[in-house]
Amino acid sequence: MLTDWFENVYLQTAGPEMYDQLAAHEIPWTDPSVGVALETLAEVWGQERLLAGGTEGTLQTDFPTSVVNVFSDDPDAAMVVGADFVASVVSDSTNATVGGDATSSPSPTSRATRAPWSSRATPPSR
Repeated sequence: MLTDWFENVYLQTAGPEMYDQLAAHEIPWTDPSVGVALETLAEVWGQERLLAGGTEGTLQTDFPTSVVNVFSDDPDAAMVVGADFVASVVSDSTNATVGGDATSSPSPTSRATRAPWSSRATPPSR
């Protein structure tokens, strides 16, 4: 998932043309645009309140559990970054319905990638 996060942030900070150049090895990984994306990731990941369980909890969480943390009846998180296989975890491991409770929105795209951000459409009643 680290690569998905980097790709999405790089697209946001550098744009699709630079992303395509980096993916095609037309610019080096030492390009300043890469540093900007990594610094942006550090800003987000450095805020414990944005990570379910804080940094330690997040690093200890496997992918299926991260999905359940969003779509369970008593969620611990608001969103998860993933791909189309998130739907199978939602269907197999929660009471949420894909396309109903469980929705997704695409991240910025280039020719090389398209990773959705999945979130709960409406918060469950407590």
